[in-house]
Amino acid sequence: MVAALAGAKNGAALTLPSGTVALDRETLTALGSAAQADGMASISIASADKSSLTDAQRKYLPKNGTILNISAQVQPKNGTTTRIHALNGTASISVAYSLKSGENAAHLVAYYLAEDGSFEKLPVIYDAATGKATFKTTHFSTFVITHEYSSDFSDVNLRKWFYNEVNTALENGWFKGLTATRFGPDDGMTRAMLVQVLYRISGSKAVSTAQFTDVADGKWYAEAIAWASENGIVNGFTDGRFQPDTLITRQQLAAILYRYDNYRGHTPQGSAALDGYADAASVESWAAEAMSWANGNGLVTGVTPTTLVPNGTATRAQVAVILSRYTGQ
Repeated sequence: MVAALAGAKNGAALTLPSGTVALDRETLTALGSAAQADGMASISIASADKSSLTDAQRKYLPKNGTILNISAQVQPKNGTTTRIHALNGTASISVAYSLKSGENAAHLVAYYLAEDGSFEKLPVIYDAATGKATFKTTHFSTFVITHEYSSDFSDVNLRKWFYNEVNTALENGWFKGLTATRFGPDDGMTRAMLVQVLYRISGSKAVSTAQFTDVADGKWYAEAIAWASENGIVNGFTDGRFQPDTLITRQQLAAILYRYDNYRGHTPQGSAALDGYADAASVESWAAEAMSWANGNGLVTGVTPTTLVPNGTATRAQVAVILSRYTGQ
């Protein structure tokens, strides 16, 4: 069929069970030439799952996405069937996509995933009237359509180790960007930021005024700190301050998460011995039980196989990963 359409001036659209493939004139001509006059060409769109991908493709795969295998094959008469990857032109792919609650059509993207793990980000146009997502490509291969909550941030992309967890945090409203275009994954997490995130996860319940000398009413973190203090999740310092802008240490993070887990009514389980770490003695007594619990549950793991670095600070990306693990998302 493609060979017969090869001369079409403006290309042609093929309606398939799983979507529509619109081929421009250059692509049609190339496929027709490969198939030859009496040959055959076929194009298919099929849903796929991650088990069908190569290890390299799975390494860079959005956690929540629709995986598609789009393929073309040509077989000249009395010839060998050949699978076509690179096109001489452009194909426009349209498939059904249902926007989920909270999703914004402007944040839909597609990724072309090559078998060697390389990828290309492709813009998606969504038609609300038809419920179709459309993208253009110069290859036939594996694609993923996903709603990328981080798409506005220039410092979060699919190759980053924290990509999926940061998108989970953004999807759930735990985190917000530092600016409209910057998430700040490598920025340090302050004490106020962590408490604000836990406050959002808990449902942002009404509270009274925080009783710390450096937490003024009206500050963006005031309600969250008041809530965390009221519920025994955080403590201040002996001088009456909370130090909201101070970067949180790894052992402070563990202690706050441990108390938050208790606040949720959980009985702490899965604690691990820390004596395998050369710097275990640096863990303060008030944080020892919490660090053991956090380490045993894979939340605060070693910076190296032999160092825990309890007084080291945590970045926003690291905390997003830890909270994704903690919530099981």
